[in-house]
Amino acid sequence: MNRKQLIIAVSITVAVAIIGGFAYSKWTKSPQYSLKQVREAFEKHDVISFEKYVDINDVATRYMDDAIASELGDETEGDDWASGLAQGMVQMMKPQLVNMIEEQVKALVEDEQLPTEEEAEEVDAINLLSFFAEDKQNELEYTGIEDVRKAGNIATLTLGFHHDKYDANPVLEVKMRKMDGYWQVAELPNAVVFFGELEDIQEKILAEKNAPLVEQIKQAISVNNVRKYEYSGAYGFETKAVFDIDIANVGDKKITTYYGSIVAKDKAGNLIKEITFADDSGLNVGEARTDTWSLDTNQFIEAENTLYETPNENMDIDVKMFGIEFEDGSNIKLFE
Repeated sequence: MNRKQLIIAVSITVAVAIIGGFAYSKWTKSPQYSLKQVREAFEKHDVISFEKYVDINDVATRYMDDAIASELGDETEGDDWASGLAQGMVQMMKPQLVNMIEEQVKALVEDEQLPTEEEAEEVDAINLLSFFAEDKQNELEYTGIEDVRKAGNIATLTLGFHHDKYDANPVLEVKMRKMDGYWQVAELPNAVVFFGELEDIQEKILAEKNAPLVEQIKQAISVNNVRKYEYSGAYGFETKAVFDIDIANVGDKKITTYYGSIVAKDKAGNLIKEITFADDSGLNVGEARTDTWSLDTNQFIEAENTLYETPNENMDIDVKMFGIEFEDGSNIKLFE
């Protein structure tokens, strides 16, 4: 190699090194790299690094705002006064709910221990971390970053997921803010919709698992002829939606307890109200009777007013059995 060739070779090597170093530096300051650091912090149980790349308080606060708005919108639609009252009550509780989410997320990062069933019912904090790994139980696969949009110091990444069995492709948006040399997760703008889609998948999975159990329950107890009527107390201050249900023990064992829910929908298939119930008075083999259940309706909740006022002929009322227990100690219980 002559001197000229050596100079060219060295020059190319230096240029590649400079470009490579610049590219790496640019990569480490990108939203994608910061999101990768979030996952690594989670896998290494590094709470300090996790909090650097995720503003847990902001994410939790905005998630709660969206979830509350969605829930109250369904419950108080068409009633501005009730909506305002409900908003005020929920806003009083929001700081405690946000703090609960923060504590659960930190605990999860520290030891990957999932919340108890009771904690999960109070607030679905585990959802905030679901995009860091595949959901093995539900076979939900993380497919990668589908899109990156930047506007000044804000970047929005679209994360893709796929469930092969149900051909579902939910996406989660992650909004990040530019910090000093890195990016920080500040919001999950479509989290409520995303988790709603995951719930739809979960319902399909549960329906498949529960199908044989539902048939077993039907062979033990029959439910027929559900009727709703209205009760109004003196001066109309107390109102109730009352349901009569004809039940019978059609199996070969005495039933000590049965429990489930009454589901009322309008003729378009939209849910009006679901009411849970449980009975432990016992039902002998071959016994048939009419059981009565009631709901004290709240005039400030639109769904309960609709349930109370809608005639039977304008509704479809169904009874779902969740489980039964027998005198011999055995039971049939649906997966939840």
